[in-house]
Amino acid sequence: MEAHAPNPVHDSIASLTVALQESQFTVDACFASVMATIDEVRRQISLTFPQPLNSPTSLFPPLSPPIPSLAVSTPKPLQ
Repeated sequence: MEAHAPNPVHDSIASLTVALQESQFTVDACFASVMATIDEVRRQISLTFPQPLNSPTSLFPPLSPPIPSLAVSTPKPLQ
């Protein structure tokens, strides 16, 4: 059996594959860290504002007295 000469292209592909796998681990770790931070922020918000966040007035309770409507009435046609 004769020894094959090292293939620089194969070596480059192998080192790139290792680098990609390592960067994927880094990306996965960053993503997990971001998700954990988001979960912690949600937990802190739920402790601060115990009412359900899906209610449109949960973070902004109704004003008293209520502000009069700012809707513009449609102009009447001229006669």
